[in-house]
Amino acid sequence: MNYTDGKLREFPSSVDYFSHKINMAGIKKENIKVSLEDRLLKISAEQDGEKYRTSVYVPKKAEPSKTELRYEDGMLYIDFKKSDQHEPVELKIS
Repeated sequence: MNYTDGKLREFPSSVDYFSHKINMAGIKKENIKVSLEDRLLKISAEQDGEKYRTSVYVPKKAEPSKTELRYEDGMLYIDFKKSDQHEPVELKIS
């Protein structure tokens, strides 16, 4: 079975994070690879001849350097902290 679906996913938003979870049941944590290139998060895994690949566009308001990944009970959880740089700034007229 090939798990590659070719669909791009989006991150739901919370107050402080953009979060996403991916069902990777049956795949060992050490077989999962996650990389980020030009705001495209790539998740891939290979185990017992089976392959899985998917991609997610990371929102512009996310801070890639403050990413949290965890793998629990067959689910890969990905959280990007929202960037403070995109907060509105009030400017004063002089």
